[in-house]
Amino acid sequence: MEKEFQKHIASFEESMLMEAEKENEIEKLRIRFITNYTKDAICKMDIDDYITGKGNKNTFCYRIEFELKDLGNIKGGFATKFGVYYGVDGEKTESKYRYLDKFGSTLTEAFETLKNEIINLIEAGSIKDFDKINSNLISPMLKGKILYLYYPNDFLNIYSSNHLDYFMNQLNIGHTKRLTEIDKQKTILEYKNNDDIMKSWSIKKFGKFLYYLFGSPTNKNVNGVINLEQNKMRVEVFTPIQEVNYQIIDLKTKALPTSSTTGAKKGNSKVDFEEKNKYNKRIGDRGELIVLKAEEDKLKKYKKELVKKIKHISIENDSAGYDILSFDEYGNEIYIEVKSTTAKPGDANFYLTSNELERAKGDMNYWIYIVFEVNTDAPKIWKINNPFEKNKDEIKLIPLSYNVKICVE
Repeated sequence: MEKEFQKHIASFEESMLMEAEKENEIEKLRIRFITNYTKDAICKMDIDDYITGKGNKNTFCYRIEFELKDLGNIKGGFATKFGVYYGVDGEKTESKYRYLDKFGSTLTEAFETLKNEIINLIEAGSIKDFDKINSNLISPMLKGKILYLYYPNDFLNIYSSNHLDYFMNQLNIGHTKRLTEIDKQKTILEYKNNDDIMKSWSIKKFGKFLYYLFGSPTNKNVNGVINLEQNKMRVEVFTPIQEVNYQIIDLKTKALPTSSTTGAKKGNSKVDFEEKNKYNKRIGDRGELIVLKAEEDKLKKYKKELVKKIKHISIENDSAGYDILSFDEYGNEIYIEVKSTTAKPGDANFYLTSNELERAKGDMNYWIYIVFEVNTDAPKIWKINNPFEKNKDEIKLIPLSYNVKICVE
């Protein structure tokens, strides 16, 4: 990612320097909070020291929601996110102590259970026990905020499920279905830690950069925003992958001209595909996700039991010679290499590695899927089966470089 967004990283670094003094003040507030609320202090906490709604600005919930808003905003929504609260409930306009049934059958029982859940969460967070974290009864927004406040080097300070989905989509990482908010955070942080530049950043800095780069999924004051004023996007934003309406197309190929000139005729578009692993990785990754969606949809019609066996090979092995392992309608394995472009359908010039070429030669189950208009909500997919055997007269391989090895004594 760092090569694609180098200029944005540089300008972001400059803006962070200007906020250094403010960041120090915010960190002092965080330290004061966790010092005030040790596990022992939480155990002894009275209900009025916890709730909002009675005007006290020095309670656990008020400080998390308002005093520490710059460490991830959970403002808005209903007070039920705190589990126990003081106020009204829908049409019940009387302000009084209220609680969620999942914590207990009485106010006293619910509050004791809630305090135990906070303590259990802090303990689970200290050892990154994600099973216990996910099963904790505390609401996802509050759970995420507590974990970040106590362990800012281990957990992401973005808590809204919608915002987490948005950033996973923009980074082309994983499927958001059936993932908890904590699992989504974990997936995004794994992406951060695999990046040459961002792995050295603090999590807080990384979270700010996501909003700096992609903006907020809305331009309103909504839950989960780190910097509500930083809504301007600096790169192209993709439609959520689940909302993409791709189209399978079939382009007719023709024999290449016999002359040395192979340019497109006037009026015919010629598409150049950039190397995915250089400055356009985001486009390449996007194309692979679109193809994964198309393959899943295809198999749901023919071989539903094989959907879970589709593998995104390039994530784990970028030298396999293909990107996706899938199946045809008869259940046979097929090997798919994905090439992506933002251009409309037309002639195609793309790079092929030696591994990809060797895999393609003679393998009747090898396919190249070319994804046109990959950055839109209506991309076009052109499937070409075994092109180096079936389309020899319509394909030209042009060697561009050599790997030179020189041994010395």
